[in-house]
Formats: sequence, structure tokens, C-alpha cells
Amino acid sequence: MSVPQLCRKHNVSRTTFYKWQAKFAHTTRVDTRSPVEVQIASLQDENFRLKKLLGDVVLENSGLKETLAKKQIR
Repeated sequence: MSVPQLCRKHNVSRTTFYKWQAKFAHTTRVDTRSPVEVQIASLQDENFRLKKLLGDVVLENSGLKETLAKKQIR
């Protein structure tokens, strides 16, 4: 859709469109999300990292238990 069509559709002048474009064209996805959404994404990332660490520890723990059980049998 061309700029004039877009401006007509939303009842905005071309000048306003270009001012908004200059102001907001550099924003990233993070900038457009609300602070709550950013915080939720951060917590989800941390949760994933902690679950991975827990999985590693559980695997190591079970391996140590198996090794200890084999040594006690002998």
C-alpha cells in the first residue's frame, strides 16, 4: 500500500506519517513491548536456563549414585 493510500485510510497527513516514521523507525521489538512483557520474557529465559542446570545436576547425581551402587556391590 502506498503512503498516500495509507494516510487516507487512517485519516493522517503525510507530514504526520513521515514524522512518526522518523521517530519510530529505529525502535526494536523490545522497545515496542510493554515492560511487563519484557519482564515475562526475561523470567521465561531465566526459567529455561535454571531448568537446564537442574537437569544437568540430576543426571550427574544419578550417575554418581549408579557408580556408588556398583562399588558397594563388589
